[in-house]
Amino acid sequence: MVIAALFLLSFFGNGGATGTVIRIFLLVVGLGLIYWLWSGGQEDQLQEESAETPAEPDMPFREITSMAAVQQEESFQFYNELTGFFENLIRMVRATFVAHSAVLFFKGTERGKLRIEFFDTQGEGLKKGALVDIEGSLPGSVFSSKRPVLEQSIPQEARAANYYARQVPVKSFLAVPVTVFGEVRGVLAVDSLAVQDFGDDDLELLKQYERLISQGILLLGVREKSQLIERVLKAQETFLHALNENLATEQIYNALGKACQTAYHFDRFTVVRVNGDSGNEGVIVRVIGQRDVMGEGFRFRLEDGLMGWVIKRNRPLLLSDLEEGDFFRPRYSREERSNYGLRSFLGVPISFQNQVFGALSIECKRPDFYTPFDESTFSLLGQYAALAILATEFGAKRTKEANM
Repeated sequence: MVIAALFLLSFFGNGGATGTVIRIFLLVVGLGLIYWLWSGGQEDQLQEESAETPAEPDMPFREITSMAAVQQEESFQFYNELTGFFENLIRMVRATFVAHSAVLFFKGTERGKLRIEFFDTQGEGLKKGALVDIEGSLPGSVFSSKRPVLEQSIPQEARAANYYARQVPVKSFLAVPVTVFGEVRGVLAVDSLAVQDFGDDDLELLKQYERLISQGILLLGVREKSQLIERVLKAQETFLHALNENLATEQIYNALGKACQTAYHFDRFTVVRVNGDSGNEGVIVRVIGQRDVMGEGFRFRLEDGLMGWVIKRNRPLLLSDLEEGDFFRPRYSREERSNYGLRSFLGVPISFQNQVFGALSIECKRPDFYTPFDESTFSLLGQYAALAILATEFGAKRTKEANM
C-alpha cells in the first residue's frame, strides 16, 4: 500500500501526466488490483490449485533477485504470486498508454542478450523467453545507455522492433531502464503502430511504472530471503536433532537428505564418501532425486571429476552452468559423456579441519540457480556432517576396543 500511495502521489503531483481521465481511471483500478494480489487476495485460490496440481512453476528473475530455492508447494504459491503481480502490471501499462504492446525485458544469463519476461500485446509476434540482441535493438540501446529512449517516427526499413518474431510496423517506441540496487537489470517498453503516439508526459508516467516494478522486485527479494534463512535454520535444526539419536553412519546420510529437502530445491542430492582402503577413490553412498547412471555404489577416481576436486582440495565448488562453454565437466568420472540435463552444481566437502570424509552436492536442471548464500549455508551442513561422522566412528572404535 505504501508503494501504491507514493506512486499515486508522484503521479498526481506532476499534473496528471497524460491529462486524460481514462488513463487516471485505469491507473487507479490497476494499482488496486495489484495491491489486492500483493496483499494475498489470491492466497486461498493458490493453495487450492497447488494442492491439486503441485507442478513446479517457471522461476523468472533469478538473476534479478538472487532468489534461492523454496519447497515445492510454497514455491508454487510464491512464484505464482510473483508472476501474477507482473502480468497484471504489464497489462495495465499497455492499457494506460493505449499501446500496441508493453514489454518487460530482463538481462538473463546469455551474454549480450535481453530476455522477454512479460508482455501484453494487441497483435502477435511476441514470445515469453525470446532473446533479443542488446546490440542493434531499441530495448538494447536503453539497456546499454542506461537512459530512456523516445522514438516518435520510426522508418519502416529500420526494423527497430526486432524483438518481434516477425516484422511489425512499429512507428513509436518509448522505453526506460529498470534499475534494481542501483544497477540496470532490464527495460520496460511500450510501442505503437502510429507515429508520434508518445510524448514527454508519457515518459514521466512510464518512469513511475518502472519505480513500481523496481520496488516490487526489492520487496519480493527481501521477503524470499527471510523465508530462505528460516528454512536453512530449520534444516540445521532438523539435522542436529537427528544427531541426538546416536545415529549410525548410514542414518546420518538419511538425516542429511531430509535436512537438504527442507532448505533447498534440487533435482539431485548426492553424498560421496572417500574409500578408506585406497584414499584416492570416491563412493556414492546416498542419492535423492535423479539417479542417472551414477547411483549408490558408483565408484570413481578423485582425480577425474568435480566431486573429486571438492574432496581433494577441501573446498566448495559453485558452478552456474555445467553446459557453459565447449569443455565438458564430468561430475564424477572421466568416462561420463552427459550431465543428464543437470545444469547448476553446488558441491561442498564433508570435512572437519583438514580431515575430509567426502562431499555433498545438490544439482538443478536450471542454470544459474544456486547463489553464494546457498554455498555458505550448504558448507555448514557439510561441516555438521563431518562432526557427526567423526563422533560416530570414534564411538564405534571405543566400543570395539572395550569388547576386545
